[in-house]
This record gives sequence, structure tokens and C-alpha cells, in this order.
Amino acid sequence: MKKRINLPILAAEFNVQALDWQSDAVCSQTDPDIFFPVRGQSSEPAKEACAGCPVREPCLDYALTNRETHGIWGGTAEHERRALRRAARSRPDQGPGRKVG
Repeated sequence: MKKRINLPILAAEFNVQALDWQSDAVCSQTDPDIFFPVRGQSSEPAKEACAGCPVREPCLDYALTNRETHGIWGGTAEHERRALRRAARSRPDQGPGRKVG
């Protein structure tokens, strides 16, 4: 028997953050491949694009909150976001998606 998926319930249960910042993101007008470098490929082009992005902070907050594991978000690679999450856990006044430092 096939399992039926009730999409309205899934949508209601899914925690959708306000993503209107994405329309102002530099990456929305840039080749997406630079934000998902393959092993051995430099992430610097993506980080340079992010450096001048007006929505870098909400992008990084989104990636931290949603535990994005692939790509460059808010100018950071996954190993950098893991370090930010670890630092946030060690500070009681900081949550996983909060600005550290």
C-alpha cells in the first residue's frame, strides 16, 4: 500500500522563516555553482560575493538555525558554521542561530 502524503499538513508543520531577504541576496544574481564548490575547488569566489552582500547576516542566521550542511551561506563554509555553533553552545547568552562575537 502506498503511503499518502498530506501536503497541507506538511506545509503547516514546516517552520518557514521569513525568506524575503533572499531576493536582495547577491547569490540570487550569481552563478549558483560558486556557492557549492566541489572538493578541491576554492570557495573564495563565493565568499567574495558574500562579503559585499547586503543580506549576509540573515543568510548566515538562516544557515545556522537550519543547520545547512552544504554550500557557502553568509560567507561561511560548513566547517566554519560548525565552529560558530560550537562557540554559541559554550555561551549561554547565544543560541544556535545568534550572532557570535
